[in-house]
Amino acid sequence: STPSNLSANAGNGRVDLNWGTVSGANDYYVFRSVASNASYTFLGTNAAGSYPDTSVSNGTTYFYIVTSHNDQGQRGSQDEGRATPNAGGPAP
Repeated sequence: STPSNLSANAGNGRVDLNWGTVSGANDYYVFRSVASNASYTFLGTNAAGSYPDTSVSNGTTYFYIVTSHNDQGQRGSQDEGRATPNAGGPAP
């Protein structure tokens, strides 16, 4: 299965990602882009359903996908998350 319900919550200099976990997944790969459905850059892995991205710039919109991984391979993301970090804190 693929991770679902990806949410991207913007803050000051950060985006906190959360998603629905998948039964049988060993870990999740997190990817980011500055354009929707474009070429994504690998950010890191996490064994849980969350990831804090603190390598962002305020005022720039970022797009995220998360894939699940286990011994049989990697599954793509169903959702794309989007967030624009800002110095004022969480976006409205």
